[in-house]
Amino acid sequence: MGLFSIFKKNKAGEIVEDDEAAARLAADSELERQRASAQTELQRDIARATAMKIDAIEAAMAADIFNEPEPAWKRPRPNLPATATANGNTLPMLDQHTTELLGDDETPLEAAAAESAPIVEEIAILYANGQTDAARQILAASLRESGATQDRTPWWMLFDLYQVLNDQMAFDDLSIDYASKFETSPPSWAPLPAEAPAAAGAGYTGLTPTVAVAGVLDSSIAVQLAKVDTAPSRLPLRFDFSRVNGVAPEGCGLLLDALRKAQAGQRELIVAAAAELATQVRAILDVGRRDEGEAPWLLYLELLRLQNREKDFEEASMDYCVTFEVSPPPFVAPTKVANAPKQAASGAS
Repeated sequence: MGLFSIFKKNKAGEIVEDDEAAARLAADSELERQRASAQTELQRDIARATAMKIDAIEAAMAADIFNEPEPAWKRPRPNLPATATANGNTLPMLDQHTTELLGDDETPLEAAAAESAPIVEEIAILYANGQTDAARQILAASLRESGATQDRTPWWMLFDLYQVLNDQMAFDDLSIDYASKFETSPPSWAPLPAEAPAAAGAGYTGLTPTVAVAGVLDSSIAVQLAKVDTAPSRLPLRFDFSRVNGVAPEGCGLLLDALRKAQAGQRELIVAAAAELATQVRAILDVGRRDEGEAPWLLYLELLRLQNREKDFEEASMDYCVTFEVSPPPFVAPTKVANAPKQAASGAS
């Protein structure tokens, strides 16, 4: 029907509008408008779904940057409902959160908790001093007291300690607890390489043998100094005086003999807190008084020599000469001796 077909002439010859034709034209216009509106709404839905997919991809890329170093146990993903579009394709629900689309196992882990730092420092000191049993007990206790914390540093340290001690049974037990708590695969056990038997130091685990002297320096330290005889002679030996809190003359003689024995055969020596012990020994000495005997004086001179404090050694030698009226021992610069500062924390002996 043409555009002009909706008009016709009346009896008087005037052109008038055909009502039926005008109604059909209006209906056609309304149908076209509805079709255009439906097409626009469909395009908007597709655009929103595409933007949601882009957000999910960006979130996944961000999670990969902080991906944890160990594989996570994969859990089945939930079946997400979908909405059908006009062309039959399915798109994820637009109201789902990004974390639900990615899954909890792809989100980055929390950083290590700051409250574990003191325990880590204490364990490192115990390990350096050769006190592996004390380090093991403290780590195990810290895991029981950790509660809901997600800090894994103490766990990894205990895994490493069991590996060094070659204790696979304890390692496997800890692996079960670790997997149950974090729902993550634990570290794998790596067998230690076989070593040829050695006549000396066959039980050496890589730690420096340490003689940790604690408490009052008296006759009771003989038990602690017995390690000088049992430690392999081919390995360095460490003396730690960080926890000495008193000095008695009889203990000075025992320690002096142990220091001289440890340096026999050009053995490497590590001395911790020698300056603090020298200060305590000097506090019980008086020039001209012989009540304590020569042992405290000679130990004081030996501690100064191990620190290579030649000037202080010469001054103390003069006081020793005046007190006992004998020649003091000569100063010999120490060789293969390293000094370490006083340890801030130390485990039980």
